[in-house]
Amino acid sequence: MQWGSQFDGNSYDPSLISGEPSAYENYTFGDFSGGLSWRYGKGGTNISSNDHFSANLGIAVYHINAPKQKFDIENLHREFVIHGGAYIGIKNTSLSVLPYVLMLSQGPLSEVNVGGLLRYSIREESKYTGFLKETAVFIGSYVRIGDAIIPTVMFEMANYAIGLSYDINISSLSEASSGNGGLEVSLRFINPNPFKYGKSGSGQKRSLF
Repeated sequence: MQWGSQFDGNSYDPSLISGEPSAYENYTFGDFSGGLSWRYGKGGTNISSNDHFSANLGIAVYHINAPKQKFDIENLHREFVIHGGAYIGIKNTSLSVLPYVLMLSQGPLSEVNVGGLLRYSIREESKYTGFLKETAVFIGSYVRIGDAIIPTVMFEMANYAIGLSYDINISSLSEASSGNGGLEVSLRFINPNPFKYGKSGSGQKRSLF
């Protein structure tokens, strides 16, 4: 609906208050989203080979029907998300590489994050009893294209992990922020698989993402 009080002398301006009472106080709309996920995993050659490989790829679309949230605003832009990652064990070493990419696009806005972590296994897990828990450290960096570099470290023990990351601004805003960003702390817990032990040690590693 448009009102005479919303014309600024040249054209209609929906941001101007109409001054008219509205009989509509509630607004209901449907919002639909969907996505697909693909995963692949290959177990190691033997218990100590550390040549496990796994990969994942996901695609999602949010606000498929591009709904209106209120009577007087534009439709909500669809959001497209693509993400992927991998776990690549370096054979006969304690090292693994975990690359990752995330791409987001909604209307005129977009964001791309790429990077990865290097994982060093301090102690291997008991393959059959589970009495000894695996311990590892991660170090690496991500880049939010055109905006920030994000150095990251993480410590993992069994199903728990704690990580630290820091955004270093590299965009034109760095003049105002002096390159300072934000420190982030992350905590992770993975629910243990009750059927894991007592099987061959060549099973899949859990993914970081």
